[in-house]
Amino acid sequence: MGMTAREIGAILAGCSLMILVASIDNWFTFGVKRLMKVTFVEEYNMRIIATCMPIGTLVGTVIFGLSCELTGRKITLLATTVTYVTSIVIFHLAKSVAVVSIGQVIAGLSVGGVLVALPIYIGETSEESCRGLLITLMGIFYYIGSIVFRMIGAYAAYTAYTAASITFAVCFAVLFLFVARESPFYYTKRHKTHLDESEEVDKLTQIELKYVQESKTPNYLPTGWIKSILIMLLLTVLYNLSGVYLVHYLVFYIYEYFKNEDVDLQIDTILIISFLLQLLGCIICALLIDRLGRKFCLMASMIGLALFLAPVAIFSAVTEHYNYVVPIPALNITFVIAHLVLLNVGLAPVQHIFLGELFSLKVKTAAVAVFVSMQRVSGFFMQFYLYPEFVQALGSSTVSLFLFMGSMIVGSVAVYFVLIETKQKSLEEIQVALRK
Repeated sequence: MGMTAREIGAILAGCSLMILVASIDNWFTFGVKRLMKVTFVEEYNMRIIATCMPIGTLVGTVIFGLSCELTGRKITLLATTVTYVTSIVIFHLAKSVAVVSIGQVIAGLSVGGVLVALPIYIGETSEESCRGLLITLMGIFYYIGSIVFRMIGAYAAYTAYTAASITFAVCFAVLFLFVARESPFYYTKRHKTHLDESEEVDKLTQIELKYVQESKTPNYLPTGWIKSILIMLLLTVLYNLSGVYLVHYLVFYIYEYFKNEDVDLQIDTILIISFLLQLLGCIICALLIDRLGRKFCLMASMIGLALFLAPVAIFSAVTEHYNYVVPIPALNITFVIAHLVLLNVGLAPVQHIFLGELFSLKVKTAAVAVFVSMQRVSGFFMQFYLYPEFVQALGSSTVSLFLFMGSMIVGSVAVYFVLIETKQKSLEEIQVALRK
C-alpha cells in the first residue's frame, strides 16, 4: 500500500527529537565551562553533575514508559519537549552546582522518554519494507544534532546554544502535533478505535491482540518475549564488549598526539570528525538494513570490528613483552576510524531497531524502558568509572583487547545461529517467529 507523506513526515519529525537528545549529551562540556565563570566547581562537583543525567534517564524511562502505555506514544513524545525546554532554561539561568544538577535530572527525563517512545512509535507506524531504515534515522539525526551543537558550543556564544535548543524543540512540537497520528497499536491495547482507523487496527494487530488475550490464561508460556529479552541482552553485552569505551579514551590519545606534534587540532574538531564517521556508519546501515537484513549488518559490523581489533591487540602484546618497540600512532588512529564507522553499521543501530520490532504489545513499553535504562546507565558508568577498573582487573590492556576481539567473533557466530531475521516481516510475523 505504501506509506503516506503524512506518515513519513510524522516519523521524520519524531526522529528530529534525537537532535534534542544530542544537544543534551553535548551540553556538559560547554555548560560546565560557563558555570565555572560564575562559581567554583571542584572535580567531585563535576562528577555529581555528570551522574545526575543517567539518574534522570532512569526515572524518565519509568515515567514516560507509563505515559506511553496510558496516554499514547504521540502525547508522550510531545511531553518530552516540556521537560527538555525546562532543563535548557534551568541550564541558562543556573549559577550553582545544585541548580545545574537539577537541570541535568530533568534533561535526563527527556532523554529517557524519547529513547523509549520513539522506537516504539516508528516501529508501530512504519511499513515492514522500510522500518529498519526509518528507525536507523534516529542515529542519523542524533549525529547530525551532535555535529551542529558541538559546532555551536565550540564556536558561538552560549546564548546561541540555548536559542537553538529551544527553537528545535518548539519546531518539533508544532510539526508533530499537527502531522503525527497516534499509533494504531496503542488504540488496540487500550481497546479503543479512532475515526476510521478501526479496520487498520484490526488488520495490523490481529495476532498481537490474540497474544494479549492468551496471556491471561494460567497455562500460557510467554516464549516470545523471553526470546526477545535474551536477544536484547545478547546485543547489550556484545555492545559493551565491542571496545567502544576504549575508543573514547583513544580519541583523547589522538588529541594529545597531535598536540605533541604541534598540530593545531582542537578537541572539539576531533569530536566533530568522530561524529561524522559515526554518521557515515549510520547512513551505510540505513542503506543496507532493509535490503540485506539485520543479521547481515550485525555480522558485518562484528567481524569488521574483530579484524581491526586483531592488529591492535597483537601490537599491544608485542610492546608488553619487548622493549624499544616504536609506537605506531597511525595504527591507533586507523582503529578508531574503523571502529566508529563499523560499530554504527550494525551493532549500535540494530539495538534501536529491535527495540521497535521484537517485543509484543503486552510487554513492549516495560521491556523497552528496562533496556533503554540498562543501555544508558551502564554505558555512562562503564565509560567514566568502570572501564579503567575493568582493564586493571584483567591485568593489562592486551588481555582486554583480545577479550573484545574474541567477543566479536563469538558474537557473530551467535547472531548467525540464534537471531531471527526481521527484515520484511510485519510485527505480527515477528511474534509468530519468536514463538516457534
